[in-house]
Amino acid sequence: MTAITFRFHRWQGFARSNLEPDLFHFVVKAGFVTVYIEKKSLLEAYRKLRTTIEEVVGREEGQ
Repeated sequence: MTAITFRFHRWQGFARSNLEPDLFHFVVKAGFVTVYIEKKSLLEAYRKLRTTIEEVVGREEGQ
């Protein structure tokens, strides 16, 4: 899933950062607007992580 999100706020200058390189999540600050560009949804990534943790814990409890 690809998402582009715009957030309007007070002046924050100009910057570009890659907050989550594994998730292809870039943030570009351009004055009064911050643009978030993400290839994978963070919610989707957290759901996958939660499922993996539940599987590992389930296996350990079964031993």
